[in-house]
Amino acid sequence: MFKNWKYIDSQMEIETRDSFSESVVLSKYHDAGLLALIPSYPALQARYDLYHPAHEALVEGYNMWDSSDGAKQGKRVTVDLLFIAAKLLLTTVWLPAILVLYKKLSARYKAIFPSGLKPFNTGGIDEKIESFKTLSINIGADTNLTTIKTAVDGTYSQLKVARNAQTGSKAANAISSAALEVLRFTAMNLQYRNTGFVMDALFDDRATILPLIIDLVTLQQKSQSVYTGHILRGITIDVLAHTFLDSDTIGVKIVGSGKYKLFLSSTSKGIDCTAISIDANLKTDVLVSGFNVTDYVNHRFLTLMSESGDDATYRIELL
Repeated sequence: MFKNWKYIDSQMEIETRDSFSESVVLSKYHDAGLLALIPSYPALQARYDLYHPAHEALVEGYNMWDSSDGAKQGKRVTVDLLFIAAKLLLTTVWLPAILVLYKKLSARYKAIFPSGLKPFNTGGIDEKIESFKTLSINIGADTNLTTIKTAVDGTYSQLKVARNAQTGSKAANAISSAALEVLRFTAMNLQYRNTGFVMDALFDDRATILPLIIDLVTLQQKSQSVYTGHILRGITIDVLAHTFLDSDTIGVKIVGSGKYKLFLSSTSKGIDCTAISIDANLKTDVLVSGFNVTDYVNHRFLTLMSESGDDATYRIELL
C-alpha cells in the first residue's frame, strides 16, 4: 500500500471540505486574481471565463444559505440552491459536451434547445424546474447523449423531491447543504485545474502567477479560532492574518484598563479602515462588516491599537 502524492488531489477541495466559508474566501481570491492578471497574461482569459460562472454560483449559493441560517432554512432557499447547482451543470458540463457533437446552428441542436437557455432563466421556479424535464424529452433516445440524459433525469428528480416532498428542517438542511456542496466541489476543482494550466502554459512565470491566484495564506494556515496575547500600553500590534467574509463575527475581550481600537488593515499594523472601539473588560462581538472594507483579499491584518496607559492581555475569537 502507498499513499497518493499530495498534489494528485485537489488541495483546494480537500482543505475546504468542512468549511463552505473557506471555499468562498478561496474563490473570491482566485476569481479576482485571474481577472487582474488577464492584461499581462491574455491566456488566462479563457480560464477566467470558465471559472467566473462557478465562482458566482458558489457565492450566491453561500449567501442564500448563510443569510437563511443553514441549520433552519426552508423550502424556498433549498430549491433555489439546488437549481443554481443544476444550472451550473447545464452551462459548464452538459451544454459544452452537446456543442462538441452538434453545432449551435444545426437542426439537432435547435431540436434540443428550441428556445436556447431562455426556459431556464425566465418564469417561476416550477417552470424552470420543468425545463429540465423538457430537455430530457428533447434529448430522447439519442445514443450520443445517453450519459447526459441520465444526469438530467437525476437532477430533475432531485429538484422535484426538494420542491414537492421536503418536510422538516433536518431534511431541508441536508438537501440544502448537498446543493451548496456541489457548488463548492466544482469551484475548488476548477481552481486546481487552473493551477495545472499555469504550470503547463505559463511555466516560466508560475512563481509570479500562482501566489496571485491561489490564496496560500488561507490554504496553508492551521485551523485556529482563538488568539491570545499581551499588548503594551500605547502601542499597535498585529493580532492575526486571516481572510474574512463581511458576514463574519469576531469576539474580543481585553483585560486591563482604558480603551482600544481594532482595525482590519491591508498592511501589517495598518489602520486603513474604519476603527472599531473596544472597552477593556467587556466582551464585545465585532461584525467584520463594521470595518467598512470591500476588498477582503487585501484587508486581512487584524490590528489592535492600545489607547491605554497600562499593559493588558487580549483574547480574540473567530466566531
